Amino acid sequence: MGLKDFNWEYSYKTSQVRAPGEPAVDILREFYVPLLQRIVRYDRVAGFFRSSSLALASRGMTSFVNRDGKMRLIAGVDMTPKDVQAIINGQHAILESHLEQELTGKEQWPEEAERGVELLSWMVAHGHLEIK
Repeated sequence: MGLKDFNWEYSYKTSQVRAPGEPAVDILREFYVPLLQRIVRYDRVAGFFRSSSLALASRGMTSFVNRDGKMRLIAGVDMTPKDVQAIINGQHAILESHLEQELTGKEQWPEEAERGVELLSWMVAHGHLEIK
């Protein structure tokens, strides 16, 4: 299914709410996952970036990577040390086993943080993500 075949909304306003405390849009499930499942190139400028966002969107990322998708991201400098280290590791094509040895305290990370950092490093190492 291509981009034109999906029933996209005209806009996705994450600031609106349905009920008190309930967002009007689930931006991840309604926009990002379907988008990533259909594209092969994704360019984005982000004020900040966290590897956990990759983990959350992993269902879409799997399809994106399987189609040899390429992502380019320009992110603000507000990144965690773990994310910076994952990017450095990926740029040097260090596999997951070396990432585990180099990053101390990994056993204390929440599972979603661990998956996000590993996915971030893997995507950089395999040419699916260029980040500046």
